[in-house]
Amino acid sequence: MFTRINRPLRLLGWRLYPNQSEATKAEIGLKRLDRVGKLAWARESPGQGLV
Repeated sequence: MFTRINRPLRLLGWRLYPNQSEATKAEIGLKRLDRVGKLAWARESPGQGLV
């Protein structure tokens, strides 16, 4: 709901996961990272810099 109202300005990265459970675990892990860790994750993602 939040992103429906507050659209992202750009997509920093994306990754595919085999199922929703794995994707949720990865999302939780990503949210626990500090800013530097999140930026490193985005640099390593295949979809880096997409608008």
